[in-house]
Amino acid sequence: MHIVSMEDGLRLQTISRGVAQSHTITDDDLDWMLMLLKSASQTDGQTVGRTAKPIELKMLDLGTLQLVKETTPQQQDKVFSALLPLLYGNDTINKGEADLTLAAFKVTKAIPYIQPQLKDPNRGVRRDAASAMKAFAR
Repeated sequence: MHIVSMEDGLRLQTISRGVAQSHTITDDDLDWMLMLLKSASQTDGQTVGRTAKPIELKMLDLGTLQLVKETTPQQQDKVFSALLPLLYGNDTINKGEADLTLAAFKVTKAIPYIQPQLKDPNRGVRRDAASAMKAFAR
């Protein structure tokens, strides 16, 4: 099953470069990236294209979003809604990346969902939750 065409891969790279330079993201680009993230989440365990797997897409997507410094309340709400399910999953990488992305977007209403992860049995989850909490404090 292909969820990322060459055109979409190029768009993702273009958005990533733009976000890295400006530390902002347009609403249209954010909506598209969240759609891509949702699509990747729904296809875990399946082959995607020739090389990109859903976990790699999520990492690239969330890594790009973590570079955003200026957000609107509407963007914060969209990111919260899209990432909240990742906080409840069993995938420790997704939890950590979601924590850090929510912190980058300054989604303070996510704090009560991140705090329990400070006591997670997985050291990586605890580390990412602690980093997210520090980012919220700044």
